[in-house]
Amino acid sequence: MRRVGSVMLLVLACATAWLLAAPGSAAAEESVFLVLTRNQPRNIDPAVGADNPTRKIHAGVYEPLMDHKLGTADATNLEGVLAKSWKVSPDGLTYTFALRENVKFHAGSTPNGEDVKHSLERMKKIGLGRSWAPDPVKKLRVVNPMTVELVLARPYPPFLLGLPVVFIVSSQAVKKNQKGDDLAQAWLTQNEAGTGPFRLREFKVGEQIVMDHFDAYWRGWPAKHLDRVILKLVAEPATQKILMEGGQGHWADTISPGDLDSFAQRKDFVVTAEPTWGIQFFWMNAKKAPLDDPRVRKAMRLAFPYDQMIKDVMRGRGTLPQGYLPPGYLTQEGPPEKTDLQAARKLLAEAGVAPGTQITIEFSFGLDFQRQAVELMAGSLRPLGIDVKIQGVPFATMFQHATDPAQRPHMFYSSADPDTADPDSFLYRTFHSKSRYWANFGFGDPKIDDVLEKARYELKPERRAELYRQAQAMLQEASPAIPSFVQQTSHLLRGNVRGYKFHPPYAWGAIAYYNLWIE
Repeated sequence: MRRVGSVMLLVLACATAWLLAAPGSAAAEESVFLVLTRNQPRNIDPAVGADNPTRKIHAGVYEPLMDHKLGTADATNLEGVLAKSWKVSPDGLTYTFALRENVKFHAGSTPNGEDVKHSLERMKKIGLGRSWAPDPVKKLRVVNPMTVELVLARPYPPFLLGLPVVFIVSSQAVKKNQKGDDLAQAWLTQNEAGTGPFRLREFKVGEQIVMDHFDAYWRGWPAKHLDRVILKLVAEPATQKILMEGGQGHWADTISPGDLDSFAQRKDFVVTAEPTWGIQFFWMNAKKAPLDDPRVRKAMRLAFPYDQMIKDVMRGRGTLPQGYLPPGYLTQEGPPEKTDLQAARKLLAEAGVAPGTQITIEFSFGLDFQRQAVELMAGSLRPLGIDVKIQGVPFATMFQHATDPAQRPHMFYSSADPDTADPDSFLYRTFHSKSRYWANFGFGDPKIDDVLEKARYELKPERRAELYRQAQAMLQEASPAIPSFVQQTSHLLRGNVRGYKFHPPYAWGAIAYYNLWIE
């Protein structure tokens, strides 16, 4: 026992030394914001990466044409970022954007219409990440160097809401660094070409990512601001907790619900608890028996112990889902998820699932509540004759398995967040059969496709709402996933961090660094 304790002390001592070792020798007066994060992004290319680890980088280095005012998420609070103004034609087909003249890419050039055109065309051509957002665009035209025109194939009501996730990339940087016809995808995996308040300084795989404040940032810098953001890879929640207690971090993203309760009682820490758009899902492989039968997928939904998850595991840090959309969304009005083992047993019998059938559920190391959720599901399925093999893997491995049909397990457990306050950004992106979103997991239904396509382009609000109600009901029947609970933010911040403001589009995965300072 003494040997184990000594080893733990050695590990923590090494971790502390590692955290203190900033790249180079930062001046004592620099304001350095140290983030303890459980995952590194696999790919920070804004045309590819769309997960929470990537969001932490995009929040610093890239900017869109327009965004939501900080702390808001609706269409009435959109403001220009790289665009200083915009107008929409009466027929809803043409969007014209005038660009700011005082903006610089980190490499020094001024963003212009060609950069906007190239960025959107690049996203559409690559077809990954958030490519659903520019998908309605039929034609892009550079009117003059600082004016660009986007023409849609047909009117698309939530088009402006999607633009905050379309980041503008330097076309010069892409052309300079592309290999063959890869559109610089290899280079942009661990490099950036943005205009954001921070510029990427260092990307050490498996260790840390460093961003320095960009002196020439177009908004300017207040007297109190961050000079550097360091994202340290600290996968274990217990290690994050100890390091935060020891003053070796300003923000930890992976603290267990029980430990958050303890930190919330202390004056030297801030624990956030805002409602988010994020839902933790069990994603089901509809192409893999026995989950290729919708009756079995519905049985899985009925088997999960929702109340136990929210009350015992999350300690009240979450709410009961009502279908596949988070609270506050159009048509988020379905019946709450419920546990009914008797109905689940009946469906499994009807589907002919034999006792002793084994399925595999995968989760990512780091978030202990995810492990507990999978264990809860396994315990609930055992009396129903389903044996569960639990696999904990690094996030990058889970991501790889999710996007490769040959490697997909029966289920994996992970969160998914809408990109905008409109249902289209989640339902179409995630459940349409042509989706290449990583959590789609191979699901597709032509009838659901048809409804989702009609809904995204419907101009009449009442008809659009009715179509989304139909889509929700159809998804309830098809049951491609199990919404286990709606998340709250669970940021643990040191008490001397100032300027934090929750931003719904960042969900629970990122923070607006530009507004922060350390007292």
